[in-house]
Amino acid sequence: MFRFDLISKAMEKEQNKFLLVHILSKRMHQLADGANSLGSKTHDSHFNNAVQEFLDGVLDFKDKESGESK
Repeated sequence: MFRFDLISKAMEKEQNKFLLVHILSKRMHQLADGANSLGSKTHDSHFNNAVQEFLDGVLDFKDKESGESK
């Protein structure tokens, strides 16, 4: 089950919903393929764990055009 409170918080942190979906989808698939959690695994789904990792700031991604980490 999706935690809508986490989704709302994530949307406050990253307002570009397309970028947010891309980041979370990529991380969710990594977790589903057996990647270790970057934080404490506190949720019952890969999606909720990916959102929590995003909120905790442990996911790092770079803008291809500028090369900046976000």
